[in-house]
Amino acid sequence: MSLRGATRPSPVVVDALVALGLSGLACGLLLSVGGVWSHVGGTDLHGAFLPKYEAGAAALLGEGRLPLWNPAEYCGEPLLGVMQGAVLYPPVVLLFGVFSPWLALQLLYLFNWFVFAFGWTVYLRGHGVSRWAAGVGFLVTLQAFYRAPSGSGIDHPNFLGGLAWIPLMLLCWERASAGPVRPWLGAMALAVSMQWLSGYPDFSLDTAPLLAVLCLAYPGQRARRLALAVAGCLAGALLSLLQLLPVAEAIGESFRAVSADRIAELRELFALTSWKDLQHSVANLGAPALLLAAAGLWLPGRMRVVWALGFAYCLLAVNPPFDLLYRLPVYESIRMPLGWTHIAPLFLGLLAAAGSRRLASLPQRAARLCGIAFAAAVAAFCTWQAWDAPPSLHFRGPDLEQMARRAETLDTQLARRRDESGSRPRVLSEPELLAGSLLRHDLRSPIGYDPTMPPARINRLVLHAAGSDSRDGGLTRVDPGLHPELISLLGVGIVVAPRLQGAWPGRPVGDLQGGDRMYYAPPLARARIVHRAVPARDDDEAFALTVDRRRSHPREAVLLADAPLPPLAEPPRRGGESARIAVDEPERVVVEARLSAPGLLVLADNWYPGWQARVDGEPARIWRADYTFRAVALAAGEHRVEMVYRPASARWGALGSAAGLALVAWLCAPALRGRLPGRRSG
Repeated sequence: MSLRGATRPSPVVVDALVALGLSGLACGLLLSVGGVWSHVGGTDLHGAFLPKYEAGAAALLGEGRLPLWNPAEYCGEPLLGVMQGAVLYPPVVLLFGVFSPWLALQLLYLFNWFVFAFGWTVYLRGHGVSRWAAGVGFLVTLQAFYRAPSGSGIDHPNFLGGLAWIPLMLLCWERASAGPVRPWLGAMALAVSMQWLSGYPDFSLDTAPLLAVLCLAYPGQRARRLALAVAGCLAGALLSLLQLLPVAEAIGESFRAVSADRIAELRELFALTSWKDLQHSVANLGAPALLLAAAGLWLPGRMRVVWALGFAYCLLAVNPPFDLLYRLPVYESIRMPLGWTHIAPLFLGLLAAAGSRRLASLPQRAARLCGIAFAAAVAAFCTWQAWDAPPSLHFRGPDLEQMARRAETLDTQLARRRDESGSRPRVLSEPELLAGSLLRHDLRSPIGYDPTMPPARINRLVLHAAGSDSRDGGLTRVDPGLHPELISLLGVGIVVAPRLQGAWPGRPVGDLQGGDRMYYAPPLARARIVHRAVPARDDDEAFALTVDRRRSHPREAVLLADAPLPPLAEPPRRGGESARIAVDEPERVVVEARLSAPGLLVLADNWYPGWQARVDGEPARIWRADYTFRAVALAAGEHRVEMVYRPASARWGALGSAAGLALVAWLCAPALRGRLPGRRSG
């Protein structure tokens, strides 16, 4: 049988197969040591990422709602607006909505590495680099990404998502610059949007100026390239506006808005201020990989200069004069510019791929064989480095099966206390916080795992309860004995600890797996009626009055006096008042209240822009009470108070994303009609 007429697979199909092999190798190395699960560099993976992935997927696929609000942490905070959640990133939603968390996480890594490897292979092949050389460069990037100075490349899936789409962005940007704008600009916008949705905005914010810098290394059409880079980034941002506007709102409501100096100090830690810093940063990339990359600069061509410039800029982006970028709006709020240290490996890998191609094309046969052997040795070294990276991490992931049993015990105890007092108390527990159990098992708490941008006011109260005057965000250990009145105001009834210390009046009510004990003291009810208001002129006075131990928290509330206070009156001695939470959903809370005199219904849930109230079906104002909670003024009688979370940021974001989708669809129309440039119609 003759094979002469057999149809060869298209280059794109071969590239996809190569990408599948490379991504399979990347994930196989991780799976051989247990996968991305127990080997972690800290508590971020299980405390911050996974529970939000699960909650977002459950809301979108299981309940058919947009996951706007997280009621479990910080007495309530946005979920869509929190960077770690990636709740609109399609693979996160699909994988965590279908598979177990462990399997979904492994498949998420496989997906992201496949996207990276496919764009990488097609991009390099377009610049004359063979697939085997591209594979060597991929392994160089893999090990350098895992060995980045922060060590976050392994256990921060959002970081990998931010890196994964850059090769496709570069590919589409160059195709649009060299030929027809459509559909390549639309494809670039899609890649930009996926990068935004995959997690940390830092990667997208770093990629945009990086493209502008790369324009300088191209010999011609710099204005066209720059214009297309700006257009592609803007179109991708418009498409992602449903995510970006809530994130921008959350940043404005976070501690970042009040601690700019501290943010600048933290950012300076990433600058290379000495020769030793530079040596340390470069050493993490691996000497063999650097030697192979140096071979790529031998007799440099146009693209090698572009890649070298990109690598140098990533290394020096936080140093003067490049750090002037961080005086601009948006960039000034970046606390830890981790994007640069995880994008630099991409350009190192591109140079290494070019070096492999260069060594394989040496004129003398002996030199060529030595060059190929050296490239293969570097690939083997990088493979071993990538395999060895996870076991070198010092932290270990929590036992989620044990944490599930603990959550079941806690839930039983909380239900018992709710039956006794009519209100489900909140929990203070560091193990539950670090394992992601608060959100995963709906264990409500005034603390949360959001070290990057927790809501400023509730964060300040929690830090005060921990004995700190700082306004920075971060993981907080709270000693309930330091301020028992504030702990009660925050609704905490259960404290989990090996041994309770301090003056908090809790009593032991049971034990948990792992040696911890549950302590209980009745807190203030989450929904309560008060008839006295203490006016505050500004936020600082409201905070001081709220934490004042001399106040009668059960009978009065602090109100920000930005308008005339509502009329209140003392009730009769036996008024028979009550407030019962009838509906308790993430974005909707209904309270049935009975008052014997005009008063305030105070709900100890975090005040936030976007919450709206209706009293007996009529719109009502939500007052900010006790510095950070929500309150509604009520007349005497029985009332049904409904609070719903409908943020304008999400509404405007949805409209912007719809406009972005229409724009991208128009840009991609030639591809959708099967008329890509250079393709013959049959």
